[in-house]
Amino acid sequence: MIVAIVAMMIVPVPSYVLDVLIGANLAGAVILLLEAVYIRRVLDLSTFPALLLITTLFRLAINISTTRLILLRGDAGRIVESFGSVVVSGSVLVGAVIFLVITIVQYLVIAKGAERAAEVSARFTLDSLPGRQMSIEADLRNGRLDAEQATLAREALKRESQLFGALEGAMKFVKGDAIATMVILVVNIVGGLARGVGQLGMPLGEAVRRYTLLTIGDGLISQIPALLITAAAGMVMTRVESPQGTSAVGREIGLQLLRSPKSLWLAAGLCAVLGLVPGLPLLPFWLIAALVAGIAYGRVKLQERTVRQQSLDEESEVSLEPPLADWYPIAVTFNGLSYRHVLALRERLDAAARTLRERYGVPDLTIPLVPSRDAGGAPLALVHRDVPICELPHATGLLLPAARRADLERRGIELLVVAAVEGSVLWVDESAAGAAVASEEGSVDVDRFITREAARLCELRLAEYIDAQIARRLLDAYARHHAEIANDLEQRVSTGVLARVLSLLLRERIPIAPFHPIALALAEWSAVEDDAHKLAQRAREALRQSICHRLADAQRRILVLGFDFEVQLALEESVSAGLSGPLLVLEPELRTEILRSLESARSDWPSDAHPPTLLVRRDLRHLVRHQLLPRDTPFAVLADSELAHGYSLEQVGVVGFPSASARTA
Repeated sequence: MIVAIVAMMIVPVPSYVLDVLIGANLAGAVILLLEAVYIRRVLDLSTFPALLLITTLFRLAINISTTRLILLRGDAGRIVESFGSVVVSGSVLVGAVIFLVITIVQYLVIAKGAERAAEVSARFTLDSLPGRQMSIEADLRNGRLDAEQATLAREALKRESQLFGALEGAMKFVKGDAIATMVILVVNIVGGLARGVGQLGMPLGEAVRRYTLLTIGDGLISQIPALLITAAAGMVMTRVESPQGTSAVGREIGLQLLRSPKSLWLAAGLCAVLGLVPGLPLLPFWLIAALVAGIAYGRVKLQERTVRQQSLDEESEVSLEPPLADWYPIAVTFNGLSYRHVLALRERLDAAARTLRERYGVPDLTIPLVPSRDAGGAPLALVHRDVPICELPHATGLLLPAARRADLERRGIELLVVAAVEGSVLWVDESAAGAAVASEEGSVDVDRFITREAARLCELRLAEYIDAQIARRLLDAYARHHAEIANDLEQRVSTGVLARVLSLLLRERIPIAPFHPIALALAEWSAVEDDAHKLAQRAREALRQSICHRLADAQRRILVLGFDFEVQLALEESVSAGLSGPLLVLEPELRTEILRSLESARSDWPSDAHPPTLLVRRDLRHLVRHQLLPRDTPFAVLADSELAHGYSLEQVGVVGFPSASARTA
């Protein structure tokens, strides 16, 4: 294409071919302007700087060809002559003024503004480049972007910086083109007069009329496309992308300009008043007022329909949700709550679930709020596997600790005992209890209470949120950044075993994020270990730093209890082989004595210390934690191989058999 344009500058072009090229130039300018209006992002027209150069060269080639024909033949084709005749309308002065107005508007208004916008955009893009690059790297490290998405983001950032840099230089083409058109106008008129009067012997008046008409036509067929392309450049440079880059600037202008019906009503009223001003025509202003008022009325009706539809969608979302999603072990059910109350409570539950997801790394951990299956059920209930754990008798009120019962009864405040996840609480009517009770420590409203209990139950039942499908998703996400390790792990460990390992970690509230140390440990030890408990122990050792940090005090000391020799011996002798791994076959009396001794040690545990920690041998740790101690034990069980560098142990007690009968047994 560039070669053909250069050839046009050298080789004479027939007038009929020139007519086609002039039409193509005008059509191309219109297309470019419309593309600038409807693109969604600046990068959608990344070839715009090159297009500016090509169109400028094309117009210059047309100018040279028309100048050659005007000076040689006094004829530059029908389009040039028609443009000149229509604009001039028999008056050379009128034609010259109109041409100068168009040229000055293009040069001083549009081209200068677009050039300045290009300079500012290029500078701001360059200044923001380091920060945006750091943001991409931070999102990659935090897992918000995978490697492929980060690469695409970096490439888009690189292309954007190159585009704005190129546009800053390309705008010089537009500015120079306007100047060149004015110079060519003068050259054509002077050269035409010299040619017509000096060489062809034409009368001066006829030469002025002939060559001025053709020159103005030539200037217009060049300046009008240039004006359209300059406007397109200004549209590209001054646009602000919509969120996510999903809407074209033309649509954004329509939405934003007609967003407020109040502004449209005021504009319609102003136009109607202007029509009543003496001397001003009534009909045009009232037609405009009627049109604007009609648009305002339509916007009002559209907004009403939108609000009504959103309300219906939200209500259907609440009412049509399944009674209880079986894949969520824990849920909150409601019965007879207002729509606004449901939305507020759902927001609280979503925030609590989000906190647990971020803390423990469990994907899709959700606390759904769903309608109760029982039409006569409690207004609010916390259920586990469709079994009620906590049922509130009223949707409003206050919940207080059970220890306050005597005090409340002494005040004559009516109360109800409500079961909680751990123990029970007291429900009182907020209006009957008064502001004093509502402000006391430990007093919470119904929504905060049910949210707190749901989060507590979820934390106790974290392992139930992990299955083979979730383990598969975790492994797939990990493979995006560590494909080799993930492939190795997938070949050695089934998703069922992986899910079991993760469940064992979560049962003891060990976060499974970051997943990398867990994957490394399983990939390394799965060649020699196939038992989920043993693999979980290896994963714990890989996470020893975070485990010790959770159990240690400010001095990085871990206060521990230990088994005495007799208990240690009894545990070792009770280990037997089972079909699915080692079993702890302990006499009931011995187990009762050990648990009683642990409870006694717990009561003597310092109140300001971390939760009590039991130190055991590595080979006994999972047996003690999962077979000796109850599921909801407050004790953390630490193996001697899990002590991280920089932490120290301080034994504060020994767990032994408290009775001689137990020792004899």
